[in-house]
Amino acid sequence: MSSLPSTRPFVYGPTGIRPLYERITVLEKPWAKPVIRELMKKNRRVSRAREEIVRCNVELRRLHTHITDEDRHFSKVLDQVQTQPIYGPVQEYVQRRRRINRYLLERIKETYDLKDFTGISKPGLRRMSTAVSARPSDSDTTPSHSEPVHSPNHMPSHMERNEITDPPCDDKNRLSDYSDSDDDDLQDNDVLNEGVSSVVDFISNLSVHG
Repeated sequence: MSSLPSTRPFVYGPTGIRPLYERITVLEKPWAKPVIRELMKKNRRVSRAREEIVRCNVELRRLHTHITDEDRHFSKVLDQVQTQPIYGPVQEYVQRRRRINRYLLERIKETYDLKDFTGISKPGLRRMSTAVSARPSDSDTTPSHSEPVHSPNHMPSHMERNEITDPPCDDKNRLSDYSDSDDDDLQDNDVLNEGVSSVVDFISNLSVHG
């Protein structure tokens, strides 16, 4: 049995043969100390928190932009169906949505008023839209037929608009999360148009069959 090779790894050194595991000094590394490891954890948490703030600023402005675009779209739809029998149900649907949007605008305004707010406190312009189509017309500045989307803090839906651009992120691996922003905007427009169209079609069928 003594002639069989040993399965334990050994290394030849100036002091002779000794086991290889004696050279492993992981516990002597600086990051192995409890204090250093705790500082590393806090540093990672602070870095992730800063990235989250950047992302929240982008999403908050995107929500503000969507609300103003939706209100402008509702005004156009109400003008189109104003002389039709379905105007009443459509107006009721728009009023319900505008009440929700007004509540969201109040919370957005409270966020804008925070002392340490680092974002842009006004809506933006969708990247796929044109400045002419997004520019408010005379009808947008006048009160609509239903409840307006203005908040009690005087945040008009036709306020000045700039293009939304995602701010840079320190972690390059997280930039892929922002690559689908344009697709999300197009999907939001499709969902909004389909929702209003489905309501109008449904009410139209009810009025015909009734």
